Amino acid sequence: PTRSKLDFVIDADDIGQGGLAKKYRDNIIAIQVIRAMDLEDRLATDGERKQLARYVGWGALKGVFDPNNKQWVKQHLELRELLTDVEFRAARKSTLDAHYTSPVVIGAMYDAMQRLGFTGGRVLESSVGIGNFFGLMPTDLRNNAQLHGVELDGLTSKLVAALYPEAKIKQATGFEDYDIPVDYFDGVVGNVPFGSQPVVDKEGSAYSGLSIHNYFLSKSIDKLRPGGIMAVVVSHSFLDAQDDTARQWILERAALIGAARLPNTAFKENAGTEIVADILIFQKRDNNGLPNGLSDWREVMQLGVENKAGEFEPYTVNQFFYDNRQFVLGKPSLESGMYRANNYTVEPTGDLKQQLAEWVETLPTHIYETIDRLADSSLVDQDLPESIKVGSFFVNASGAVMQRGVDVMDNKSANKWIPPNDKAASRMKGMIAIRDSLRVQMRLERLGQASDTQIEANRAKLNVLYDNFLRQHGHLNNQTNRRLFLDDTESQLLQALEFDFDKGISKSVAEREAVEQRPPSAVKADIFKRRVAFPAQDYMNVSTAKDALLASLNYRGRVDLGYMAEVYNKSLSETDGILKELGDVVYEDPQGGFVTADEYLSGDVKTKLFVAQAAAQEDAKYQRNIGALDKVIPKDKTPSEISVSIGAAFVPADVYEHYIKHISGGDSTATYIKSTGQWLLSFSGHADPALNAGRFGTSDLSAQALFQLTIMGRGAIVKETIRNPDGSTYTIVHEKETAAAREKQNAIKDEWKKWLWSDPERADRLVDIYNEKLNRIVNRKFDGTHLTFPGMNPGITLLEHQKNGVWRGLQSYQVLYDQVVGAGKTFEMATLAMEMRRLGIARKPLFVVPNHLTLQWRSEFTRLYPGSNILAATPEDFGKDNRERLFSKIITGDWDAVIIGHSSLKKIGLPEETEKAFLQEQIDEIGDAIEAMKRERGDRHIIRDMEGIRARLEAKMKAKLASVGTRSKVVTFDELGIDGILIDELHEFKNLSYNSTMDRNPGMGNPNGSAKAFDLFVKVRWLFDTFGEKAPFITATGTPVSNSLVEMYNMQRYMQYPTLKREGLHVFDAWAKQFGSVENVYE
Repeated sequence: PTRSKLDFVIDADDIGQGGLAKKYRDNIIAIQVIRAMDLEDRLATDGERKQLARYVGWGALKGVFDPNNKQWVKQHLELRELLTDVEFRAARKSTLDAHYTSPVVIGAMYDAMQRLGFTGGRVLESSVGIGNFFGLMPTDLRNNAQLHGVELDGLTSKLVAALYPEAKIKQATGFEDYDIPVDYFDGVVGNVPFGSQPVVDKEGSAYSGLSIHNYFLSKSIDKLRPGGIMAVVVSHSFLDAQDDTARQWILERAALIGAARLPNTAFKENAGTEIVADILIFQKRDNNGLPNGLSDWREVMQLGVENKAGEFEPYTVNQFFYDNRQFVLGKPSLESGMYRANNYTVEPTGDLKQQLAEWVETLPTHIYETIDRLADSSLVDQDLPESIKVGSFFVNASGAVMQRGVDVMDNKSANKWIPPNDKAASRMKGMIAIRDSLRVQMRLERLGQASDTQIEANRAKLNVLYDNFLRQHGHLNNQTNRRLFLDDTESQLLQALEFDFDKGISKSVAEREAVEQRPPSAVKADIFKRRVAFPAQDYMNVSTAKDALLASLNYRGRVDLGYMAEVYNKSLSETDGILKELGDVVYEDPQGGFVTADEYLSGDVKTKLFVAQAAAQEDAKYQRNIGALDKVIPKDKTPSEISVSIGAAFVPADVYEHYIKHISGGDSTATYIKSTGQWLLSFSGHADPALNAGRFGTSDLSAQALFQLTIMGRGAIVKETIRNPDGSTYTIVHEKETAAAREKQNAIKDEWKKWLWSDPERADRLVDIYNEKLNRIVNRKFDGTHLTFPGMNPGITLLEHQKNGVWRGLQSYQVLYDQVVGAGKTFEMATLAMEMRRLGIARKPLFVVPNHLTLQWRSEFTRLYPGSNILAATPEDFGKDNRERLFSKIITGDWDAVIIGHSSLKKIGLPEETEKAFLQEQIDEIGDAIEAMKRERGDRHIIRDMEGIRARLEAKMKAKLASVGTRSKVVTFDELGIDGILIDELHEFKNLSYNSTMDRNPGMGNPNGSAKAFDLFVKVRWLFDTFGEKAPFITATGTPVSNSLVEMYNMQRYMQYPTLKREGLHVFDAWAKQFGSVENVYE
């Protein structure tokens, strides 16, 4: 093969030139070129490719992403206008580790590979960036190479794909999500991303969770074939780090052939970066552990390094560079670097190009053995239907039966299926046709975009296909058909089209066993007869005034008499009759029209009473309202009944400022940040030492510092950071001083309780504020005594609290039944589910209960509703094969309720893109709250710090999903048709991960959480996102909170996440400041 004229060749003198302003402008021009190419659907011209190649990314341009950076404010607005939100977020994230490589370094790396004997083959660039490694590859090497690149940033990946259309670029994909066959690549080149943020993959590999550069190095070695060469640039911290875990892992699998340490200016001209990096050359070991390579590179040593004052200080460096200082291409020293003071660096001492050339000459020659890769050119990406899953059978255009194989580097593959006979071929094609028609039916019913005519037409087609197959080949579940279709990924889905299959008794068996002959039989699944999946809808089934009220609340969000008359088949003139039938269930609010009694007699009842009294002067009918409201008005609280924690949001800022003056003698300014629920304090003037460091403080932590810790929800800790000779640090806690400081912190809290109410004027003011703001609310009470339950066993009567619970569920849709054992939660939830199904609120409710209780739940459910159609998991259904069959039956049946075990829920995931979207939502919400706090506090390096925080959040959440384990390959959760979820024993899921800047205190639980809790949270978020905030989510537990305050927070996150988000309380720190306080307790 010859080098494609389509691929760009970089002029080494034409990239990365100029200052930051020019680099920014080059980036903008490149983006505009890509926009034009997309709009005109064309390739780049030669001139445009030169412009694209000048793109240098955003590693050196962090300021442009900070809206408060005055130097870049114009450019920030320009970039915001030019990029989509997704592109802007990805570009900002790339500032964390995007540093582009200079042509001099790249050239030396290729010289090194060629000296080792590398002449081409499959080459990977795991973080391809703009493609400098591709564009600067020597022509003879490029002519014999098949290039593969991976790039996370969507915009950059578009740019590199435009420059190198012959290369296979995996766009907008992280290396952790890049699927690679074992021992696939002959060579790996590139500049490994710099950064300490962890990377997590869904496979749970041995290196999942390592820092980004360690992850990239380890995965690259893992996917390199034995004898393959890896030449990479990586931060010096890989070799110099005290922790040798990653080095040891790589040492066992690859030999280090050569290494050179670069001066800190190696990337400055191109990427604006001063950082010390190493060129490392590895060769993958074979089964015999060869080659041996360089020795002594796993350990680190203490080396004397000169600082700015000319003094030598010990610093930790890798043993290889300790023993081979000639390969450090500059002078080691200590100075201020990119990220911290007194940083190890290497100053330039000569011509880097010449130094690298001399280093290359020290490497061994011809140690690489070439493998013929000409056959790669014959690989064809087969044109397969997108709906065909890996492992599924299909019929191609020529009528042959094929089975889709595993994709190889994004090339779809399929193998021809060889039938044992013509009859088998006919059976296979028949089952494929039924499966495909079933998939179409599922999609038509679920998405809600098809008409009833289209849905029923395909259902008729499905019936014809099945009936014809049954006549010709027997039931889908007979042994012959099951065995033939067994290897299809969706075989269980096909078998779920038949319920209660009985293989029958043949004539010969009947004669031999002296029993009656019986033909095979099965019941056709519900999907053959009626709809089993429903999109979100805007109607209910109405037969009473109360049904009409529920329909109005559900689909109009209020009591709409006109709508109620319409759905109740009444005229508008008959609305008085509807109100009479409802009785005390509704009230007329003078300001808001008709509302339910539950709503009217709850909430801010003081304001409602004032309004009703004014309205009654004009119309006596409102006397009814006054009488009802008078009975529920809360009594004003007195100071002895009010508990005010330091940090409470309702306390005015000047009260906190006066108290700080009282305990320290100094002035202060207090500001409340609503988005994070935090008070920010600044101190001014001179404090009184007798107070600040005496009565209410110590010499280590003053009263002002202790008050600041208290209002932030943190306990006092006196600690000291000690720096090691090598520049690393460690922290010790002074126990005696900490105990003294906590005693003073308790004194500040005790004094607060006395001081707050000591001044009559201040006390009256706070009481008034409290009663005005916080003592106006009456919790809503739900009265369900009016309910009747069609279909319920007449021998069973629900208790009053059970009826109230059902009525609450029918109105609010999200309920936690926190009732004692024996209170009847099972009947309560079963009744609610049947009522929701009768009214059309939930067409297929899913119960998730402890594994050992699935059959008990079914028994209780059918006793309460004898005519109900329940699908419940049996103990046998928890096995893998039976579990897939159960999931398939959920889809094809019209069930009043589906009951599965806790362990089964996590075995069926949402579509990958859906899970990714919810992960991103969580990362953005938490990240935005933290960023707002940092900006208000005036922190520096916000963009860099925030992208690091976001990266760690992403790794943490991806690790949670990865630890869930293997998911169903047949169906995804959204395909089940589930539109309501009911969880029994919710406390089994209360260990949900969270993030906090507060100190770890007893009562805060484990912030990492469990995989199954996170899986449920993602599914609940999907439920609300798909069906709206009125989506049914019903839970029950007798112990919602047992060990920690965080459990209460997590219960609210499950039940009321949209509400918490609206109120700015979805972040733990904001929630904790509002509803809790930190106490120092000695045990």
